[in-house]
Amino acid sequence: MRSHLTWESGLKAQLEPEDIQLIAERVSALIKPMLSSAGTHEDDVLLTTDELAEYLKVKKQWIYDQVHNKRIPFLKVSKFTRFRKSEIDKWLETREQSRGRKLTNPVRRLLEPTPSAARKT
Repeated sequence: MRSHLTWESGLKAQLEPEDIQLIAERVSALIKPMLSSAGTHEDDVLLTTDELAEYLKVKKQWIYDQVHNKRIPFLKVSKFTRFRKSEIDKWLETREQSRGRKLTNPVRRLLEPTPSAARKT
C-alpha cells in the first residue's frame, strides 16, 4: 500500500512502505545522538559551593580560589555563585583529555601541580 504525500508547492510523491521505513530509521539515527547528549535533568542541576566541594571531594577554599582565578565554570545568581553540574562534568573531562591520560579519580589531577608550578618550588 503506497502512501501519498502532497507539499504546499503542489509537489506529489508516492512512497512504498519500505521507503517510509528507511526514512524513519534514518531520522531516528540522526536524532538519537541529540537526545542522548541532552543529558538528564539531574545533570543540569545547580550546585552550591558546599555541594560542589562535596561532589569533587575538595575543600571549599579550593573552590573559592578556582572561581576567583576563573579556572572553573560558574555562574552568578544574584550575589550567589552556582555551578551547573553538567558544565563541571564537561570541565573535568576536558582537563582529563588535555592531559592525555585517564585517572581513576579525575579530581586528583586537578590537585596535581602543573610542570611550571613544580619548577617554581
